[in-house]
Amino acid sequence: MKPLVCATKPRKAQYRAALPHAGYHAITQLQQKTPVKVITTNIDLLHESAGTQDVLHLHGQIDQMSCTQCLHYWHIAERDFTDEPCPACGNQLSKPGIVFFGEPAPEYETLYQIANSLTEDDIFVVVGTSLNVVDPIFIIRSMQRLPRIVMIDPNIPASARQFGAQCIALSAQEGICNWIASLDLI
Repeated sequence: MKPLVCATKPRKAQYRAALPHAGYHAITQLQQKTPVKVITTNIDLLHESAGTQDVLHLHGQIDQMSCTQCLHYWHIAERDFTDEPCPACGNQLSKPGIVFFGEPAPEYETLYQIANSLTEDDIFVVVGTSLNVVDPIFIIRSMQRLPRIVMIDPNIPASARQFGAQCIALSAQEGICNWIASLDLI
């Protein structure tokens, strides 16, 4: 067994045991009232566990493996990460279907396309991030897009304020629930 696969097995068990908090469920309820596209850097599938649809996973998913040669992704569901060969090309070197530091993140291109399509009528909500790895607020503003941006995090990064985001300095759970309740849609 490869060391990488061994090292990630305990993490997968932790993700399997995790449950979505009220904020995830609030997003699902909001999605039932109005179109919502969820973009997440989380790999844990908690959005799906809460019933959220249309989720873009920027950094991959815990239920996938990927080929290091042809970049094919395949679902392994609840199974542990294994040394299985790629079903597309037969390459023997596979890895968990998540983006590690220093690796390219193929879904960033989708993030850029979504950011470029935003209008003044849209609301882009950023939750629970330092903005250090990927900063969607900077991406949106550098494309000269002007949607309303809401930032929810107990530690609001200075760049969020700099780019005119509405800042809610609360935990993800409390901030999401409060913000969605303020919309008076549910």
